[in-house]
Amino acid sequence: MKVSPNNPGILAKVAHAKGFTLVELLAVIAVMLIILRLTLPSLDGLLGGDAEGMARTQVVGELNRARQMALERGTAVYLVFMPLYDDISPYLGDKRAYFLQDKGVNALLGSQLASYAIYANYMPGDQPGNPSTKWLTDWKTLPAGHHFNQKELNWLPKVNVQYLKGAKPAAPVVKLALPCIKFNSRGEVESFSGRRELNGVYLSINKGGIFPPEKNQEGKYFTINGDVPESVPENGTKWLHVNGVTGRSEIKELTEEEVAAGLNLQNSKFQLHIISSPEYPPDFHSKLIASPDIVGWAAKIGAKYNERGYWAGPAEWDVEPNGRSYKSKTWPTKNILTPAFVNLPDRQSAVRLKWLLEKMVKSKYPAGRAVVVKISHQ
Repeated sequence: MKVSPNNPGILAKVAHAKGFTLVELLAVIAVMLIILRLTLPSLDGLLGGDAEGMARTQVVGELNRARQMALERGTAVYLVFMPLYDDISPYLGDKRAYFLQDKGVNALLGSQLASYAIYANYMPGDQPGNPSTKWLTDWKTLPAGHHFNQKELNWLPKVNVQYLKGAKPAAPVVKLALPCIKFNSRGEVESFSGRRELNGVYLSINKGGIFPPEKNQEGKYFTINGDVPESVPENGTKWLHVNGVTGRSEIKELTEEEVAAGLNLQNSKFQLHIISSPEYPPDFHSKLIASPDIVGWAAKIGAKYNERGYWAGPAEWDVEPNGRSYKSKTWPTKNILTPAFVNLPDRQSAVRLKWLLEKMVKSKYPAGRAVVVKISHQ
């Protein structure tokens, strides 16, 4: 078809076709932005709820998996958590050097209060006193923007591990105490003392990410705590519960009012075990009996000291190689101790009693002497 003044053809039709002006396009975009802005709060709640639900479901699944492994193997299995760096207690070796020498181990510093893995001291067929010590899973991490509560992890029993990733070393260079939930061979939750944790364990998953430490020139994290959020958003705490008798884990809904009212989530009192004494334990027991700062203060808060001194029985202790202290024979091989103090009303009271004991030893004994204690639920 030829194009002429009398026959404009296709070009004329195109020229007369109506389109969108720039002003119209900007108006449509403005309306879309307004609608998106109005729906963001609900979208945030939906996505946040999904993330928290996924976090809880993930942890509940690993807890139930650890329980099933304990039942199948007939040995204790632990779900171990990565706390803040300063809350990791070294029982052997140089903690700082260990975290700096291995890149995989160092990477765990980037997921403090957010990582967990399944661990076992003994494998089926191991002989007493010669555990295989094996990580049964790799470390997993909560969804981004969520973390475990620091205090709740510190309330948990501790397990001593010889390594954190990879193959077990031929000779341990470090032993680290990490918070854990322990399932015995019957799938029950056990406390530090080796008894069933009848009331179970409560854990919360909280909104807010942990900022990892900065990295050095080698690209490794500095050996310091991650930066914990100062507060958790309203309704940003979600709970899960591990049944102490059955060992099964489930999502638990607790109101903010219940938590704010001081609900004892663990629903049990605390006890304190002395696992290393600064002198012959019966003699140390005599000093404790006569100490108003220790036994007297414990009595004021409703706690009770084992006045018969069963914890200090001579047959239960060995002299340390340095000759300056006595260490319990039943810890950690049997993991069963007679508590020195019971009925402590809360964790804070137990920690204060620990400080009082340490202060007493520091003031009354020569340098190098120390008392070592463990705190657990009754």
